[in-house]
Amino acid sequence: MMTEARVYQSPLTTTPVLLTFASGDWSKVLGQSGTWLKLDLADSSIPTPTQGWINRDLVGCNGCNAPLPVLTP
Repeated sequence: MMTEARVYQSPLTTTPVLLTFASGDWSKVLGQSGTWLKLDLADSSIPTPTQGWINRDLVGCNGCNAPLPVLTP
């Protein structure tokens, strides 16, 4: 399980980091693009009025048993 995971402006690690999630932080997931999840950060444990992207391999996903919408970044 992760200890920290960066949330990026877009699904590339070369884009700005918006914030960092620690273990136990959460966010509503809007969809996915490849291994990236698009987050609604306004509906999260660290409310921020924006959206961001996090690599799915770095996080646990509760309630993600149903297929997520596929998004184009």
